[in-house]
Amino acid sequence: MRLLACPHYLLDLVQLCNQVLLFIAWYIITSITSYLPLRHIPGPPLLVHSVLYQAIRASQAKLPADLYRAIQKYGHIVRVGPNHIVTDEPEMLRRSWGVRSEYTRSRWYLSMRLHPERDNVVSMTDEQAHNTMRTKLSPGYSGREVDDLEERVDRNVVALVNLIGEKYAREEGKAMDLSKKIQYVTMDVLSDVAFSERFGFVERDEDLWKYIETLEDNFPAMMVFSALPWVVDVMRWKIFRALMPGEKDLFGLGRVIAGYRYSVSNKVVAKRFGADKETVRDMLGSFIKNGLTQEEAESETMLQIIAGSDTSAGSIRTALYHLMTHPQVMERLRQEIDSRHLSWPIVEDAETREMPYLHAVICENHRVLPPVGGLMPKVSPPGGDTLNGVYIPPGTEVGVSWTGLMRRKDLWGENPEEFDPGRFLDGAAPLEVLRERKAVADMVFGHGRFRCLGRTVAFLEVTKVVVELVRRFDMTFVDPNNPWEYKAYGVNRIRNFWVTVKPRKSG
Repeated sequence: MRLLACPHYLLDLVQLCNQVLLFIAWYIITSITSYLPLRHIPGPPLLVHSVLYQAIRASQAKLPADLYRAIQKYGHIVRVGPNHIVTDEPEMLRRSWGVRSEYTRSRWYLSMRLHPERDNVVSMTDEQAHNTMRTKLSPGYSGREVDDLEERVDRNVVALVNLIGEKYAREEGKAMDLSKKIQYVTMDVLSDVAFSERFGFVERDEDLWKYIETLEDNFPAMMVFSALPWVVDVMRWKIFRALMPGEKDLFGLGRVIAGYRYSVSNKVVAKRFGADKETVRDMLGSFIKNGLTQEEAESETMLQIIAGSDTSAGSIRTALYHLMTHPQVMERLRQEIDSRHLSWPIVEDAETREMPYLHAVICENHRVLPPVGGLMPKVSPPGGDTLNGVYIPPGTEVGVSWTGLMRRKDLWGENPEEFDPGRFLDGAAPLEVLRERKAVADMVFGHGRFRCLGRTVAFLEVTKVVVELVRRFDMTFVDPNNPWEYKAYGVNRIRNFWVTVKPRKSG
């Protein structure tokens, strides 16, 4: 009777306390049960007990460095979360990413879902659906079903060098942000290859719709989503839809989506799915030919624009940075370029394939600053696994420390921190070591059934842009003490790469 006489707020307080106690009990129990299976694997205490710290560090672009320090302190297999480990072992990548691997994709990949209700080939966690989609996309990405793939890349690279030569190189001391110019050309290349219509970033010499600025501003949030994939599920709730990029936005990702849908859906996709179907042999045409629906084709084309352009741009930017900060490497590459009597106005793909020092520079660039540095975790199979005598229980998320992998002294030598393309050249190490170095450096594009579909176009872009800028222009940092702003998120965010340019007098 006394309880019935209590004020209602006291009853509410009792219920609230009960809920808090239940939550604390649930948290303690789940923490213990998740901790026990991996208790035999050491790791940093702040990372071991919660993924929240991992999310915070990832959003601050500090997680790759944290993981590298953990590898150095605890060994080649380190615990970095309640159910997460990270490794720098090449064998684990081959084992977990291989064609016949029993490992599966974790929910980490949900962070690449560009539409709240629709997956793409990167965000899919259903293995069968993912493999089926890769099979449909592969002919287009490889270029087998794209007419004039190299010519599409060429005309955009020529547009870039013409822009730099005519607008910036003619006026001595005129500065330009090289980081933006590189992203402009990768955006135009991919829109040209994807659906035969260029966005026009290079032509306008402008960050259209503030796309680049907004994408880079969203990197911290994307890193949080990758560490806390349940947030992606929450964003599907109607209450949060207003926060997602929309076609009515004036700027940013939503505006790109709107521009994309206007130029592709209304002008291209509708033609290819309409009553009078139009067949074009570009990537979109290949996707449709191989069975993608209109919605699937839109999603995949948008993915390659957003994901493909930024990683390719990052690779080109870092390559040019390393060349500019290592004059002896720049000079040796120019000697190789000048001695080859390359095609004009643009080098051919077949010619770049016969340039060993160019490829050594690119491999070393990917080793020192990998264009993609996310954990990319795979889930261990039902029977578990064992690596180097360490048991990995079933259902464990196994990620990669790219910095650790690319700094192993037993593979790269005693100077892994240095930028030295010579380590990839014949005679630099025994043949089997050279083969392993090249294979590991190439893992930045994935491996086995997780191999990057866009590798063909990426290599065309990177080799051609690097060769043409190096053989045509002398570039100088505006501020050698602060040459750029660099942060390592899941991809490299590079801003304010200010340079002055003048035509090269020799070569």
